[in-house]
Amino acid sequence: MCMRRLAGALAAACTLLLVAGCGSGNGTATAGGEPRGLPSCGEQELDAPPDAAIDWTHYVRWNDRMYAAKFEPQTGFEPGQQLGAVECTRASSRTPVEHTPRHAEAAFLPTGTPVRSVKGQPVEDAITAEWDGRAWLFRFDAAATQRLAQPG
Repeated sequence: MCMRRLAGALAAACTLLLVAGCGSGNGTATAGGEPRGLPSCGEQELDAPPDAAIDWTHYVRWNDRMYAAKFEPQTGFEPGQQLGAVECTRASSRTPVEHTPRHAEAAFLPTGTPVRSVKGQPVEDAITAEWDGRAWLFRFDAAATQRLAQPG
């Protein structure tokens, strides 16, 4: 009798965990996998399940360069002049793993987020953007930029 109760409790707990995990990830998609009010990045339909999530690097592609930010707070920099704005938020869409980012695309920054230079640093080395109540410092990522240049 005790084993039957334990098995029933375990099955109920597993069901709750599975239901709670559906549609999780970055919070930008509904349980059906469709973006919540964010513009499309021109993604193609995938054979992936609608609740699948990809753990993106916090990146911005600006011109022909890739920039990446650390998730912990960065200090000691000041935003400069506006260079433009994010045109595509990749985390809001289902994307093939082999996707190549395009100009003004970001992993998490919302579409329309201003992208700025960093005072005292060349744009080739760093850019910044404000999101989620803080300024994010994106540093040039040479390895990711080099991968963009490699064919296929």
